[in-house]
Amino acid sequence: MIIDFDQTDAPGEFDGDLCIIGAGAAGISIAAEFTNTGHRVLLIESGGFEFEGDTQGLYDAEDSGIARQPMIMQRLRMFGGSTNHWDGRCAPLDPIDFEQRDWIPYSGWPITRTELDPFYVRAHVVCDLKTTLQNSAAADSCRLPSSPADPDKMAVHSWQFSTPTRFGKKFRGQLAQSANVSVILHANVINIETDQDDSHTTHLDITTLQGRKGKVRARLFVLACGAIENPRLLLASSSKRKAGVGNAHDLVGRFFMEHLRTKFVAVPLSDSYPFRAAFSECENSLGKFLFGSRLADEVQRDRRIGNVGITSYTEGGEESATNAAFRIAQDVSSGKVPDNFSSEVLYVLRDLDALIVNARRRALMPGAETIENALVVLACEAEQVPNPSSRVSLSTRTDALGSPQANVDWQLHEVDLHTTQVAASVLSAQLAAHFGTRIRLPDWLLAPLDNWQPQFRDVAHHIGTTRMADDPAQGVVDRHCRMHAIDNLYVAGSSVFATGGHANPTLTIVALALRLADHLKSRLAGAS
Repeated sequence: MIIDFDQTDAPGEFDGDLCIIGAGAAGISIAAEFTNTGHRVLLIESGGFEFEGDTQGLYDAEDSGIARQPMIMQRLRMFGGSTNHWDGRCAPLDPIDFEQRDWIPYSGWPITRTELDPFYVRAHVVCDLKTTLQNSAAADSCRLPSSPADPDKMAVHSWQFSTPTRFGKKFRGQLAQSANVSVILHANVINIETDQDDSHTTHLDITTLQGRKGKVRARLFVLACGAIENPRLLLASSSKRKAGVGNAHDLVGRFFMEHLRTKFVAVPLSDSYPFRAAFSECENSLGKFLFGSRLADEVQRDRRIGNVGITSYTEGGEESATNAAFRIAQDVSSGKVPDNFSSEVLYVLRDLDALIVNARRRALMPGAETIENALVVLACEAEQVPNPSSRVSLSTRTDALGSPQANVDWQLHEVDLHTTQVAASVLSAQLAAHFGTRIRLPDWLLAPLDNWQPQFRDVAHHIGTTRMADDPAQGVVDRHCRMHAIDNLYVAGSSVFATGGHANPTLTIVALALRLADHLKSRLAGAS
């Protein structure tokens, strides 16, 4: 059932067994698991089915830390959330990401990768991924030659691409037709109300941009609004406690993390051929894959750094013919019929002149810095160390509903800088030793840590502001994603991540949401 709270004939009060706040990847995944279960489910969404500028404006926030890309468009406040502009890149976190590492402050999840593995399998289905093959197994399916790099230094890593799945479009019909699920659009939650002990959620206060108000009651609540809005709403719900809901230890909003993206080096296209197979894309009957590397666990432990993924992309120049010729040659040398052979040949024929020019320049000027200005960029996305000083708090500015905006104070840790420096050094050494490609790293990567001016870019992967921990003094939610201080309030999404690894978070968000859905079903059934 779909209810538009903006409509005057919509009810003003709602009651259910389970209320989910936020219809993004996490919220929709949980709601979909409850269709046709007999439990009354309310899925609350601030926006509608389409993008609306006035609703999106509620995401405006204040930046007080390291400069970031404008946050207002990093997230989408509509049904389906940010999956509406997601590129579909998926990978699970690595087992080491869940471990307590003495060189990574505040590291260690209360659950292991093994515990999450069955839910990763289910998450692949939700995200429309055709296989769970990863890394070397995925490379074998693409018939990629084995990388000559030292596996004790650089491990093969793969990402798989969803279509990309637009969760709002995929699940809209299923949720609309479900007799037990109500999707309530244009309902902005402005307050989480608790009992006098501040230990039990009693109801939510909701409103529209036009001023229509209502209440939502349920047995269990799930907050699934993302790593900025989750703490914002908890902190703003201060009727019982000035510090907000579930914030006795001043942890709500702390440990805000991103993935640190930076360009290591740009290699002329002519010099990239030795390592192109190790940093390539492949599309076959199992799906579309991106191959790169990550720093091996042994390197992370020995050099006391975080996790790092390394990929490549082409920048500038007209090189489609060159790329197509390379892919054909790679496939033929591997003993397989090239994928999309006819289209690849057309690319070559279309840009044959450019290919001839490039080949001639490569033969006559092997030291040339560019071929038609085309460069292969090697870049990383690095894990950020959990840092309590990096946080989301409340701004003195308010939004159109009169609620305090979020203030994002993004901060780095010296281990973040060290991690990037080591990753660049290892990559450079491996390219020289095993691929014969010598590169010169940028000066800023070689500078002493106390004199760095790092060139990082955030990637809109918001992580960690209601982190998971067994100890209430170390985290906001427990291993079941239930808030330590509130017996019927749960949190879903990347805000519960204890650490972020280097992988894009969506697949893990969905896996954790499916795990939480199973727990909620058991609890509603009285089993726990």
